[in-house]
Amino acid sequence: EKPCEQEPLSSHELKGSCSQGAGVASLAGDIASKIPGFAEKMRDLGDNFEHGRNNCDLDEERALQYWELAGICGCMKSCLRVGKHYLDKKLPDADLKAHLFLHMACPNSAEACYLLAMMFYTGRADPSMHLDDLQSRSALPCAANPHATRTTPHSVQVPDHANHATQRAVVLLQRAADAGHVVATYQLAS
Repeated sequence: EKPCEQEPLSSHELKGSCSQGAGVASLAGDIASKIPGFAEKMRDLGDNFEHGRNNCDLDEERALQYWELAGICGCMKSCLRVGKHYLDKKLPDADLKAHLFLHMACPNSAEACYLLAMMFYTGRADPSMHLDDLQSRSALPCAANPHATRTTPHSVQVPDHANHATQRAVVLLQRAADAGHVVATYQLAS
């Protein structure tokens, strides 16, 4: 998996945000996500609170808050961790949060692709959510479209009559399998 990498903030971007009347909170979020190393530091703080080290109290709730911030700021490891956390919870909006964080981790994580595919397959993910195209920005191999015939040994063709959730699940399983996820490969073969 790629480390948390951020692009430097240009003065042009900063001026553009201010002139468009962006609120302080959104501007602060934009700036924080572009500070080199910010996402890693938030992830590290979460780790410290999880384990109660480096003068941080043992506090899993606070750890989760730092991991969420790190994920929002671009740390894919944190996105995966937060997505997995919410998969196991029976809280209001837990499935929505799991869906969103796993979706953010998908471009660089075969595990996130597999978990999100299983959410679609079991009906826990909402296929009508209009998130960025799962296939754009990906560092993992993926089909050009859900109906494409693959040239890999794990090729699965999705029929046109399959529902949208099933189509999304198959595309995600295909991506996970292409990136070497063993369970995804098995599920596509069966």
